[in-house]
Amino acid sequence: MIPSLSVLPRSRPRARLAAEPPVETLFGKKRQKLRKSVTVAVTCSEPCLATATGKLKIAKSPKRYRLKQASKLAAAGKNATLKLKLPAKARKAAKRALRRHRTVTAKITFVVQDAAANKASENRAVKLKLK
Repeated sequence: MIPSLSVLPRSRPRARLAAEPPVETLFGKKRQKLRKSVTVAVTCSEPCLATATGKLKIAKSPKRYRLKQASKLAAAGKNATLKLKLPAKARKAAKRALRRHRTVTAKITFVVQDAAANKASENRAVKLKLK
């Protein structure tokens, strides 16, 4: 025998999670002075976790230096400033290369993730200069 519909327990409707990843906008100078960190900012269309990773590339050198990862919670529509620290060896090599008139570039990858675990990523190149 099949129970009638009025006897079955009703399930509560679940809140639907967004299927679209958050929209990110990057801010910050594309040319920065060589310091202890590379500073960039990101804005999300909804509350999200912004994570930035990067590598330092010196022209005419096969070696790449990893920047320290930075992450921050960003409110919807608000800027979140991320500082990727340069290791001492990378900073020293970059300073030496810049004195020899070589190009030093930090390639940064941003990944933003919302509460529903939707991810969006974007890349940015920042050239470094001595002064």
